[in-house]
Amino acid sequence: TRGGAPALYGCDELERPLRLDGTFNRGNKSLAFTGIRRLNDFARWAADRPEQCIIVAGHSLWFRTFFQLFLPKQFEHISKKSKIVNCGAVGFTLQTGLTPE
Repeated sequence: TRGGAPALYGCDELERPLRLDGTFNRGNKSLAFTGIRRLNDFARWAADRPEQCIIVAGHSLWFRTFFQLFLPKQFEHISKKSKIVNCGAVGFTLQTGLTPE
């Protein structure tokens, strides 16, 4: 459409009207709310969502740290070493499971 957002296809959730859900926005972070906790909270939140597709925007340093934390230590991947370029996009599938004790 002229002057509007392009139509998005491929996922039912993307074809619904866009909306912002600020339910989990807790405002400015406190000193007790550490980066690791925020990363774990986000991963838990994303894994528990009923939608098949989630679009997230954020800082490239946050995403690099997320991949460093959640990808296996021995796994070599550019996302663990490099930040996303300005206006860049990354797609991935988040899977959950249990780690051996």
